[in-house]
Order: sequence, then structure tokens, then C-alpha cells
Amino acid sequence: MHILYCGDSDISKWPLPAPSQSVHEPALTPTSSRLAKSGWTIKPMEQQIDYTSRTTAPPFAVKDVHPDQYIVVSTVGENDLSSSTDSNFIQLTASRILATVDKLAVSRTSEFKGLLFLGPKLEPWMFGEENDFDAMLAYARLNARLNTAFDERPEYKYVDCLMMFTDKESMTSADAMQAIAAKRVDFAAQEDLFQQDKLHLSSSGYKLWEALLEVYASASS
Repeated sequence: MHILYCGDSDISKWPLPAPSQSVHEPALTPTSSRLAKSGWTIKPMEQQIDYTSRTTAPPFAVKDVHPDQYIVVSTVGENDLSSSTDSNFIQLTASRILATVDKLAVSRTSEFKGLLFLGPKLEPWMFGEENDFDAMLAYARLNARLNTAFDERPEYKYVDCLMMFTDKESMTSADAMQAIAAKRVDFAAQEDLFQQDKLHLSSSGYKLWEALLEVYASASS
């Protein structure tokens, strides 16, 4: 099983384990490759996927690794929002993400075993003496659009991460969006799950995603 990690800085900063140290069952013997860059919006990521697909066989593995089976882990879209809460723009962003995901899957052959997409998350920089409600609402609306879009694509798995890294992780994203729209939030991001920049996940934060990936990879094998 090969795992392709593709996306923005949340992927480029993910501390990937060596195969011998994998969190997955040894029987999976996973290898991994990464196609990611800090600051990536959808367009440059899509362009890089197009280029790489022409120069390397799926799933864009490095060093001539052409596995019989592979899964994709991806996240992108947060950098596209720029705190825009315009519904049409958010709908367009969700549609472009899904189109990009299709390119990542590459084919519907037996080699492709699934794609895990990690949705936008509320982050510490949004909270403070003056909460950035516009940014929160943009992330919440994109998450809602993606939830709906991925529901229609059973070959992919969407993970609603909106509240995952907050002190009310059990709160539904729908309830959270209502609270944000009303500018009455009684929750905040857990800073220990993020680095000091209040933007990127810490090792503790990544462990939450790794646990999800472990379950998904096992189910996909």
C-alpha cells in the first residue's frame, strides 16, 4: 500500500513516519510520497498535479515506486478563502476542490483504493480579544459545502475537521456555524494542538489525523 500526501502547508509540514515506524499495521507495509507546498491554493496545486501526472506514473510516487494499491490523503482550500464569506465564491472553491481531488484519484482502476480529504479547521489565530468571525464563517461555509459535495462521492472519504481541534470538538459543525454567524462563540481552538504560529498543527495535532488515517488505510486495504 502506497500513501500519497498532497496539499498545502498542513501536508508539507506533516511529519511522515518511515515505513518501519508506520502507525499502520505492519502487513500494509506502506510507502509514501508527498506533493505539497506551503501557501498552495487550488490553482498551483492543480497545475503541479497536471505536470506530475504527465511525468510520473500514478500515484505520482517517487523513485520509480509504482505500487499495486494506493490511497491519497489531501487537504487544500483554506488559502483560497482569504476570509471571503461570499456564497458563490465558496461554492466555486468547493467545486474546484472536488475537481482537483478527481485528478488525484487518477483512475477508477483497482490500484486506487480511496482518498481521505481533511476539511478546513478552526485555528487559534481566529480567536482573541477580537474574534475574526469572517474567517471563521468562511471556513464553516466551505466545510458545509464540502460535506454536501463529498456525500455524493462514496469513493472518497471527507473528514469534517471544523471543530476537531477546539475545546468543543463534540459540537456539530452546523451548530458551530450558527454560533459564528450570530457572533456568539463559547469555544476556542486548543493551542496545544498547534504550533506557536497559531496556524499549523503541532505533533499532538497531527496525531489526531494520523489516527484517522490509520483506520482509513486499514479499511481500504
